[in-house]
Amino acid sequence: MRILVLEASEEYYHTYLLRLFAKLLPSDKLEFVHAPRLEDALGLLEQEWDIVLLGYRFPDSVKVASEQGSEMVVRNGGDWLRLRRSAEKVRGLEKSFIIAMTSSQPEGRALRILTADAAYSKLQVVDLAKMIQARLSHVKLVAKAQQVGEE
Repeated sequence: MRILVLEASEEYYHTYLLRLFAKLLPSDKLEFVHAPRLEDALGLLEQEWDIVLLGYRFPDSVKVASEQGSEMVVRNGGDWLRLRRSAEKVRGLEKSFIIAMTSSQPEGRALRILTADAAYSKLQVVDLAKMIQARLSHVKLVAKAQQVGEE
């Protein structure tokens, strides 16, 4: 399962999130890719991701061309989320399960309104791990059902 983590804090990602995930999740089944800046995140926008853990605040902003040909400034996780959902529709990408990770309730509400599938506080790592485990189990069940259907 491929998981993209859009999170500005290197310290949070390495010393907190990954350390706890290593204790809570089967690491042999998961591939984590980290994007600490919006510029990095935009480069990964159109790849297939099973899950995206999406932070809100980033140290940079990036100008990109919109589908209509005008320029758009990507300033935060919400802007990236809008672009991702658009790419899923327009380019036929598989829909990622997007979990907003926020440090405040208003950020979480904003990302949920923008079609994140779930929202958690950054401190709720155990709940994030449970959600990832549930998605991993779901993917296994779907694969098994497809295998049975082919037989």
